[in-house]
Amino acid sequence: MGKISLGTNMYLYPMSINLIGTKIGEKVNFMAVGFVSRLDMSRPLIGVSINREHETYHTIMKTQEFSINVPSADLVERVDYCGLVSGKDVDKTPIFDIFYGILPNAPMIQDCPVSFECKVVNTLDFGLNTLVIGEIVASYADEQSLTDGHPDVTKFKPILLTMPDNRYWTIGESLGDAWKIGKTMI
Repeated sequence: MGKISLGTNMYLYPMSINLIGTKIGEKVNFMAVGFVSRLDMSRPLIGVSINREHETYHTIMKTQEFSINVPSADLVERVDYCGLVSGKDVDKTPIFDIFYGILPNAPMIQDCPVSFECKVVNTLDFGLNTLVIGEIVASYADEQSLTDGHPDVTKFKPILLTMPDNRYWTIGESLGDAWKIGKTMI
């Protein structure tokens, strides 16, 4: 069976959907973002690609702080809502229970099983988007979402996104342990 060319507008499958949290003054904002990735194993750097027209981008540039909140599947309606409406027009403060760690402008969501606090360390501009590189200064998880002290995706079922079909999904079954299952071929 041959391959079919799909062009250049393709995405990695799947992307996790995260809520990026920002705050200026008393105004809290959360934006749904799919373009989020850990950038290095040794240094806790994480990249978030954000369109420069969004309120979230401007707030991050002012405060140099943000949070990344990993929502579970049961929050899909609220997560999608945060991606549909702008923080310029809608106060998103009452949507979630909010908590803070050590950064005053990085509100986190109590309802999300995993959250990160980040300080901006660099940015890279790409067309309409900017890759905001943050250093993770702290992370938090619900105890019931952990197995052996680590987040367990089967317990909290993160929301995944496929594009360009624009569909939400959850995690399926485990295929095996990374860096172990391939040893059968060595």
